[in-house]
Amino acid sequence: MEASHFFLINLDPRSAGAQALALLLATILGGMIGYEREMRGQPAGLRTHIIVCVGAALITIVSQAFGNGEAGMLLDNPARIAANVVVGVGFLGAGAIVREGVSVHGLTTAASIWTVAAIGMTVGTSPRMGEIGVLSTFIVLGTLTILNTVEDKLGWKHSYRNLTVVVKDQVKGAAEILETLSELNITVSSMSRRASESYHGAMDLSFHVEMPENKKKSQLMQKLASEDYIIAYKIV
Repeated sequence: MEASHFFLINLDPRSAGAQALALLLATILGGMIGYEREMRGQPAGLRTHIIVCVGAALITIVSQAFGNGEAGMLLDNPARIAANVVVGVGFLGAGAIVREGVSVHGLTTAASIWTVAAIGMTVGTSPRMGEIGVLSTFIVLGTLTILNTVEDKLGWKHSYRNLTVVVKDQVKGAAEILETLSELNITVSSMSRRASESYHGAMDLSFHVEMPENKKKSQLMQKLASEDYIIAYKIV
């Protein structure tokens, strides 16, 4: 199919109408992905994704103008100019990644920022490539929504946590806690102990655990709160 075809519409890629449509399409597609991130409380949401997608489309349009002579005497390789979007958006995506203790958050959002930039470049290339951009947007949305729901229901999501429990009896406490973690399908990768600095005669037990995110944390907290040999606990 020719590059000037956007689904059933025939457009001249160099026309102002086609370029305006590309920017509008980048706004819609970037906004769709950004809205999903916004609803999940991510720091990079609707506005960020729209701006990244539109910016990538605009730079692609401008780079083509440099390559085909529409920018006057300024001539340059359009691929070289557009390629800088890939490098530049990497720094922006890195800002969405946050490390909290042993957990890392924001990787999916960083990936979505990088992908909307690619979608913007696709839309800005030609009407025909705009079709690919639309298809890519629905693939990303399906990955973020449908697969996320499936993972939640099947309990596939896991996170690493540090569990600290202050117990009265070291031997009984360690055995009971390990049994509780096993019942909840929580894997213990390491364990340490030391005399409690906050409670005289008590012992601090520290566990590095991997737990499914599907309600396991709340179940564990309820279980620990009900035990009389436990003085205090913390999960981070």
